[in-house]
Amino acid sequence: LHQGISLFPTASPDATRAVVTWLPALEARDQARVMLFDLQGGEARPVGAPMEHSHVQWLPDGQGLLLAVRQPVGEDGATEPSIAKLSLDGKLQVLRKGDQPLLMGDKGLLFFDRAAKQWMRGNLDGTGATRFGSGHPTLSSPTLSPDGSTLVFLQLREDGVQVPVQVDAQGKTVTPLMVEGGLWAWPRW
Repeated sequence: LHQGISLFPTASPDATRAVVTWLPALEARDQARVMLFDLQGGEARPVGAPMEHSHVQWLPDGQGLLLAVRQPVGEDGATEPSIAKLSLDGKLQVLRKGDQPLLMGDKGLLFFDRAAKQWMRGNLDGTGATRFGSGHPTLSSPTLSPDGSTLVFLQLREDGVQVPVQVDAQGKTVTPLMVEGGLWAWPRW
């Protein structure tokens, strides 16, 4: 890992391990690896095969990962995002179509349904999806507060600028956090 790029480190629920997305270069997204680190022993190993992926996070029990993967949809090389679980021994289980998954604690999953152009909330296995609030098609990049009561998203304004907004966990209220534009990316608590 002395070469390449490591992105989005995330500690396991018990803080003994961490995962990162590793790329040999920014333009090599299809060669991205999920890397698992033993924080006590300092060793790292890949989990699963190279694949274009994003939004890697630990499942609540710490025994696997949730992520978005890009799946081929035609012979022209086009792909679309799907939500999947990745076991620590590298087995990938695609759950459903969707993008930008976010675990809502043990209360399920939030994800963006690209076909419907809206945010959905469902069970951890991808079933039972219902619209999150009004669907909020202009929101992206959610992050959940530690107590699970609030989210921060980026909202795309009509002028093309993204600004951070706060949304309650039911998706009913959207409150701007900043009135100025700027370069905002991947908010985190």
